[in-house]
Amino acid sequence: MNIESAYDEFIKKCQLLIHTIEVSLPSKQGWEKENSERALKNAKKWLQLAIDGDLYHKHRRNFGLSKSDLMFGEFEDRLYELERFYSKNIYDAHGKQEI
Repeated sequence: MNIESAYDEFIKKCQLLIHTIEVSLPSKQGWEKENSERALKNAKKWLQLAIDGDLYHKHRRNFGLSKSDLMFGEFEDRLYELERFYSKNIYDAHGKQEI
């Protein structure tokens, strides 16, 4: 997968996750709502970085989710999936171009 295609796919994955979270938010309460809102904030930030072309940074191997003690509820696995996609298809691809 080339970098341009990876960015396009990353953007689609973010948009889908954002939509899924937004649809589910009205039914959430308490910590589930807080976790979902936190997940939404992260997904929106990553989406905007991708759209702006600023997602890749040579010092950002991943998004630091595992270093965080934040919990993202039912969306946590989807956030990790986005992080893995970024690491494999965007970060690694940029690194290969710099060699």
